[in-house]
Amino acid sequence: MSTAPSHANASNASTAVGSGVFQRYGVSEPVSKAFPTPLDHRLSQQLEECLRSCDLYESTEEKQHREKVLAKLCGIVDEWMRGVCLQQGMSEQMAKEVRAKVFTFGSFRLGVNGPGADIDTLCIAPNCVDRFRDVFGIVPPA
Repeated sequence: MSTAPSHANASNASTAVGSGVFQRYGVSEPVSKAFPTPLDHRLSQQLEECLRSCDLYESTEEKQHREKVLAKLCGIVDEWMRGVCLQQGMSEQMAKEVRAKVFTFGSFRLGVNGPGADIDTLCIAPNCVDRFRDVFGIVPPA
């Protein structure tokens, strides 16, 4: 199966650290902490073969296109963030240092998206950004 892209952060996962000690991520416990059995591996392989035979995985080209689109989106967000900072009177140097971050979630983040699926994204901006003014262009009444 495809793996989650490297730009995405883990939010709801538990991982084995060291000798069987689990580090918890997120707010809920994992369904199981047991390692997969040989039967689990065989069934996963059969499921993956079935999904591939039904063309439910995107092509390498499509995956590369998604990565390019995300990179372009991050560039757009960086430029927008720089513009917001400059409008607020920050110096060019300060504006370059202020960053917003784009996170992915949903099927793309989990690495289970099919061909033609969307990419769910969330932009987190620093507190110098006013959602109404800088995102929606709404100036509050004086």
